[in-house]
Amino acid sequence: MKLLKQEMLDKIVVQTAKNKNVHGSVFHIESVDKVMSLFSASGNISQESQYYIASINKLIISFITLRLYHDKIINLDDKLSNYLPSEILNGLLVYNDKDYASDLTIRHLISHTSGLPCYLIGKWNTQQERIKFKSRSVFSWIWRILLGNSLYFIFYAIAGLTLQAVYPEFMVFYKDKIPPFDLIIGTQFIRGFIFVGIAILILKTLRLSLIKKAILIGLMFSIFGGIAPLIPPNELMPGYVRLGHGFEVGISNFLYGLVLGYLLRQKIINEEITVGNN
Repeated sequence: MKLLKQEMLDKIVVQTAKNKNVHGSVFHIESVDKVMSLFSASGNISQESQYYIASINKLIISFITLRLYHDKIINLDDKLSNYLPSEILNGLLVYNDKDYASDLTIRHLISHTSGLPCYLIGKWNTQQERIKFKSRSVFSWIWRILLGNSLYFIFYAIAGLTLQAVYPEFMVFYKDKIPPFDLIIGTQFIRGFIFVGIAILILKTLRLSLIKKAILIGLMFSIFGGIAPLIPPNELMPGYVRLGHGFEVGISNFLYGLVLGYLLRQKIINEEITVGNN
C-alpha cells in the first residue's frame, strides 16, 4: 500500500484552500501506532488556530465521553457539579426562577436532553460576507460608464435598423408615428444609465463567477427591460409589431448585458467572511 507522504499531504491541503469556496484547510493524519503522524494547514488557519467546527463537535465529544466511560474514569450519571466549579454552573439552567444546573448529568449532555440553550445565542449571531475588489480610479469609472451608455444606443440602433430591413412593413406602421430624433436620443440616454446602474449593482453584490453575472445581466435586460412589457396586448401596438419588437429588444438587450458585464467587471482580490460578536 502506498503511504501518504508529507509533501503529498501539503499539496492536497494547498489545492483545497485554493478553492474559491474554501477559506482555510487543515488536516491531521495519524496511524494507531503513531508511526505515521502528518499535519498540514493552508489558507487563513494554521496548526494552532481555533475555529468553530459546528455540529462536528457532537461526534468528537460523544466519542471521548464514551471512551472515558468505557475506561471507568467517569460514569454517565455523574453530575456536572462533580467536575465543574459552581462559578460555571450557577445560573446555567434557570426555568421558572429555579436553577436546575446542579441536577444536570453527563448523560443529559451527550443525549441532548439537558435543556441548555445554544451557547451561540446572543454571542455569535451576526455574519457578514464581504467581497473586496481591486480599486479603480474615478477616470476609469467615468469612461466605462459613458462607454456603457453609448453602447446601449449603438445596440439599440443596430437592432432597430435590422428589424426594419427584415420587416419592411414596420415602416408602414410607424409612418407619422416616429417621435423627434432628439427625444429618442434623450430617452435612450437615460435608459442606458439605468441599465449601467443595474449592472454595477449585480456585479458588486452577487457571489457568482463573471460569466454567470454577465449572463444574468443580459437575461434581466432582455426579459424585464424588453420582452415582458411587450407581452400584454394593447390598442396602440398590434400583435405582429409587439412580436417583432420582442425579438429585437430580447436579443439586443441580452447581448448588451453580456458586453456590459465584462466592461464594468472588477477583479476580486480577496473574499472575507467576518463573524461579529455581539
